[in-house]
Amino acid sequence: MVKISQLLLRTVKSLIPWPLEPRKTQSKVEDEDTRRDEDESIDAIFKAEVASFLKHNETYKSNKGKAYTTLWRQCQLALQNKIQN
Repeated sequence: MVKISQLLLRTVKSLIPWPLEPRKTQSKVEDEDTRRDEDESIDAIFKAEVASFLKHNETYKSNKGKAYTTLWRQCQLALQNKIQN
């Protein structure tokens, strides 16, 4: 039998998707100058993705707590006591 607290946690996780971590790639062009230019572009894109990821991650953590609190408040006292035990 699944504990109610585990069910609440799964519900919260399904409501708020976890952000995907950015991954850095490298240019596969053989020309040195073109590769350097592409690598600079890739670095700029990667830095922007990391900044976006960090912001999204903080928002996720904040919203996750808020969602859990909202679900908790909607539970009847008897259910809250059962979850805590």
